[in-house]
Amino acid sequence: DPLDVLRDAVRQLRANVPYWSVRWQEQTTERLDVHNDVVQPPSRSVDRGTMITAVIDRGYGYAATSD
Repeated sequence: DPLDVLRDAVRQLRANVPYWSVRWQEQTTERLDVHNDVVQPPSRSVDRGTMITAVIDRGYGYAATSD
């Protein structure tokens, strides 16, 4: 499970910064389209990703995954 892998990785992180966060997002989309009055087959997609934010001195750092 990708979320379990992320949890394990976060537990091992050590950061010497005042603030950092990890955000996981998963979104499932289902579609049913009609083209020229013909119903198209249904489709489903899943998007997943992780974003890390860190505050260092007076700056912010960001890193993110793509699907």
